[in-house]
Amino acid sequence: MMIKNVSKTNDLKLLFNQEFNFISDLLDNVNLPSEKTDDSDSESENVLDEEFDEKNKKTKYKISEKKNSVSLPFKDSVVSDKKLPKPVFNGNGNLVFSKFDFLGETSTVTDQELLAREDTRNKKQSLEKFEKKKNFIKKLEEAGEVEKASQIKEETTWKNVFRKAEGLKVKDDPVLLKKSLAKKENKKKASQKKWKERVKTVEKQKVEKQKKRTENISKRIQDKKKKKLKKATKKGRHIPKV
Repeated sequence: MMIKNVSKTNDLKLLFNQEFNFISDLLDNVNLPSEKTDDSDSESENVLDEEFDEKNKKTKYKISEKKNSVSLPFKDSVVSDKKLPKPVFNGNGNLVFSKFDFLGETSTVTDQELLAREDTRNKKQSLEKFEKKKNFIKKLEEAGEVEKASQIKEETTWKNVFRKAEGLKVKDDPVLLKKSLAKKENKKKASQKKWKERVKTVEKQKVEKQKKRTENISKRIQDKKKKKLKKATKKGRHIPKV
């Protein structure tokens, strides 16, 4: 058995040597290109290199354009947001110019109430102005400057006439102004009184409801106790009277 194995290995070695020699002979017969190249080959290689560079440049340019197209709108929007702040409106829909305008936003005052307050303020101011002018004219007349006093009166009357002609509401009658202010004051007092009465009634209703609730709870407890006593007496238990 050992002799047969040795012969097999020798045959394999011979085959391997034969194949190696054959391949080496083939390689020797093949004419490999030399290191020196012709001018035409070098030119073609240069052209290919240039084309490759141009393609690379184009692809790079396209990539940069895509990047810019993606990033530029975002940058522009950020810059525009910084340069032009968005307008801010308060709860009433009015444009807010300052942060201090937000102070009145939390209040629940309606437009009608604001107009009423403004109207009352204007009436008070016009009445005060009329009283001051009246006192000033009186002092001028007492001082003997009757002409100046009459001139001021005439100027005020003409001014009021022109303002009425323009369609403006002139509050120059002190009697009507006092009457209107007194009416508003009475209305205010009446509303305050009404509010106080309402608060009282609400409190009274709360107390009555609480009282009724406690009465119902105590009644329910007593009813439960009575039911238990009835059941116990039916079963024949002796319950001492308290």
